[in-house]
Amino acid sequence: MSFPRIKRILLVDGTGSCWQEDIGAIRESYAAPGERWTIPASTPGMKFIRQPSRVVQIGLQMENGETAWGDCLSVSFAGKSGRDVSLEASSTRDLLDPPRLLKILQESSGKGLGDVDDALGREFPRWTAAIRFGVSQAVVNATAISTRTMPFHVLRDTLGIRPETAANGIPVFPPFPPVPALQGSCGNNWRDTVERMIVAGIEYLPQGQFEDLDRELGQYGSKIDGSKIFEYIDWLKKRIGDLASKTKPRAITLDFHGALAQICSGDMDAVAAWIKELARRCQPFPLHVESPVVESTFEAQINSLVKLKTAMRAHGANARIIADEWANSLAQIERLAKEKIVDGIHIKMPDTGSLLDSGRAVQVCKDNGLFVILGGSCTETATSSRLAAHLGMATQPDAILVKPGISFDEGFSLMKNELLVIQSLLAVSGAFPDSQDSTRGNVSTGAYFPATMSVWP
Repeated sequence: MSFPRIKRILLVDGTGSCWQEDIGAIRESYAAPGERWTIPASTPGMKFIRQPSRVVQIGLQMENGETAWGDCLSVSFAGKSGRDVSLEASSTRDLLDPPRLLKILQESSGKGLGDVDDALGREFPRWTAAIRFGVSQAVVNATAISTRTMPFHVLRDTLGIRPETAANGIPVFPPFPPVPALQGSCGNNWRDTVERMIVAGIEYLPQGQFEDLDRELGQYGSKIDGSKIFEYIDWLKKRIGDLASKTKPRAITLDFHGALAQICSGDMDAVAAWIKELARRCQPFPLHVESPVVESTFEAQINSLVKLKTAMRAHGANARIIADEWANSLAQIERLAKEKIVDGIHIKMPDTGSLLDSGRAVQVCKDNGLFVILGGSCTETATSSRLAAHLGMATQPDAILVKPGISFDEGFSLMKNELLVIQSLLAVSGAFPDSQDSTRGNVSTGAYFPATMSVWP
């Protein structure tokens, strides 16, 4: 699929779907959410410990008059764990360099998406991950619009993904791929939002935000004893029993953002003991632990994770360790996956940059047997979230993060509906002979429509 001729670039300031926060400053001196808007931040690039997230929308106007959009944006915890600092509109416009970008894109007309992505990487080495993320969205959307296909097809074909086949040569999922599982994130609303996740049938939850460790983990004197988190796990299991209908969570996900290592003063043996007890209390649900430790450098993070893996083996702690912090670039993800440093990786798409690099990150995780979440941030937009759905359908990760926003329902509706629409369009194109979709393989028409759709005539 070839990239179209671009005649004009549009840049529009916008807003993300949630705020950004300085998690380090909040933990150093806990402040109630309403107070955070006016307390100075300690993380570079942030003015206050809670502030609105900013977006620069980039539009690529094609010669036929249609415009393809992408959103440049930063994650909620920008500036931490090796991430770029929070996106600032004026500097982003300068780095984008629209006149030069237009020239490069026009020279790329007729080329494949991979070649366009490579050219942008060569010509703009100073681009932040946020810029690469937004521009790649616009490039993918432009290619899909001009070729009258979906972003799914553009991403699938560029990444070289073909339908999995069984021994008899018939596609495993004819003529459409399954909708991947979804992972919800409740922010600091640990109960009301999580109840809505359970009712919705979310597969992985709650991935809350640990801010006030005394309140969320439990304190006894000067020692954090775990009473609050243990009580919460009991509550969560009960509410799953009360509210879940057909679909129950596949695992309980606790995203600590380094809190376990913090309360254990960096002692990985003590962290492993905590994880063992948490996993025991989560039974019969498996436990996923995201970012039990967060160090100041990537190499220090690797060393601590290796020590933790050894300690967990010694303790017999049965839980998946999921890398989130310090799993930013494709190179970092490749090392974590190939060296089996962790059991899974949460890919933060705005940190990874190009959509193609996020797709390659999913592939390297799957190739190395890791659990993989195609994720991102609550700060994302409808545009970036819809493209995540297309990339997820193409690459088939173990889970896709519900986004944008932090209140769950709106993001769940957007992501689930987009995934079902993609699946339905693939089913129709695979079932009828006038389709140009190569996924239909040897499957005859009609019998394989998803249960969620009907077709007339």
